[in-house]
Amino acid sequence: MDNRFEFDQKSIMDLVNSNEPFSFYFGETKQRVTDEDLQWLGRRSANLPRKKDGKIPRNRPVLLRADTKLPEEKQHFTPVEARKELDFDSILLFCSALCLNAYEVEDALQSKLNHLPLGRKLWREKEADKSPKDGVAYKVFCTFSFGITAAIKEGKCRLQK
Repeated sequence: MDNRFEFDQKSIMDLVNSNEPFSFYFGETKQRVTDEDLQWLGRRSANLPRKKDGKIPRNRPVLLRADTKLPEEKQHFTPVEARKELDFDSILLFCSALCLNAYEVEDALQSKLNHLPLGRKLWREKEADKSPKDGVAYKVFCTFSFGITAAIKEGKCRLQK
């Protein structure tokens, strides 16, 4: 992760409004950004309400491997694979000791761009409410790739709607 990353002097909104193949995900974490920025691609990551039977549902990542014949657990990208194969990177957008500030920044970013199609944005629903912890730095980040459109066309990955 390079906090000094610049998109050739373009803002995120410039890229969203351009024809460039820019795909992105906004997230919030109390962990190091590089430890959490691609966890939304995995099966374990689920910020979903419990089912009526009390079970926590599995995550349904937006991006999966294109080969549907692979066993389910092999269709998911690990963070290392996503960085290498799909050219993902992340930037830190905001950091605060107050969780409410970070949650509001993440919510505002996702709300502003929630109308975009899957593939451009890489989340289905805005994040659910979270419980704060004292003494923690809350970080809002943008994970992005300029290679998702090409990877889908090349048969490396697919969108799971």
